[in-house]
Amino acid sequence: MNYTIERTDEEIIFRFPNDMTGESIKKALEHFQFTEVMSKSQATPSEIDSLVDDVRNGIWERTKLLLKEEPGFEHLMSNEEE
Repeated sequence: MNYTIERTDEEIIFRFPNDMTGESIKKALEHFQFTEVMSKSQATPSEIDSLVDDVRNGIWERTKLLLKEEPGFEHLMSNEEE
């Protein structure tokens, strides 16, 4: 992928090829945002891992609540309720 970066006094301009998909542009921008946030973070790798685990567990707990009453999902709950 060819791209150019131009820096002015007020902004940085990224130029991507016109045939680049919207999804590819979105992923590139998310990468820039992630890199910027991480450069300012004081979190350790183990703290980040712990946060990721907490988020995943929270998602699973909310999903279980949503599926609890749905037919066909009883097996997801049976092991935990014993």
